[in-house]
Amino acid sequence: MSTISILNIVILNIIAWVIFSYFWGGWTFHLYKPHRWLELKNKKLINKQILKAESDIKDKNRLYCYWMLQNQLDEQMISGDVIFAGVEELDFIKLAHYINPERQIVVVDPLSKKDIHITKENCQGKVSEQDIHLNNISREDLDKSTINPDKLTIFQGKISEQITCYKGAIASAWIDCVEQDDVSAALSHIYKHLVPSGIIFIHDYNHNWETVELAVNRFLLSIPESFISLPDMYGTIAIIKNK
Repeated sequence: MSTISILNIVILNIIAWVIFSYFWGGWTFHLYKPHRWLELKNKKLINKQILKAESDIKDKNRLYCYWMLQNQLDEQMISGDVIFAGVEELDFIKLAHYINPERQIVVVDPLSKKDIHITKENCQGKVSEQDIHLNNISREDLDKSTINPDKLTIFQGKISEQITCYKGAIASAWIDCVEQDDVSAALSHIYKHLVPSGIIFIHDYNHNWETVELAVNRFLLSIPESFISLPDMYGTIAIIKNK
């Protein structure tokens, strides 16, 4: 058998393996959409903006969990604003607005690129320090978004300082920051203003941010509620306030 024939066989086997892996992966790791989502979609009861968000947002688990819990607030007639303490992208802010355009959207964030300095300890007890660059969205990004300006309130600045400027009633909150003082201040203030049956989402709890886990665990000692973990990529948890 010639060298060319051997190479052709090898190449064909590689192509066959790639095709097999693709279809095998699609079969074994199929993501099932919630039945309710499919039912409402078939009845054309999900608006086009939310359907577009489904295409744009990569983390489908987080998308469907958030959509279902936000709708749960509406079904239970839970009034209040939707607040975001810390934002790195517009997707979920816009999604919250599309789900219930009547609710006020509140954003608390520096709205600027920033570097954060963290100290981490590994399993062997070795402590290391590192600087991490975050590309947060800007005020201009929010102004150019499709959110109704009358339904958008912005407190721009460091979260731990700006969060206390908010004085309203909260139906749901999304906390997406990693500095311990920001997480602690956001949790404390938001919980005080959270209505019964309201929901606090804390992103990155089951990820690699020890600062988030420490702040949340300390806060949980002061309240009667526990949390549930969402099956999204970066470990979001949700706290539902008791009635």
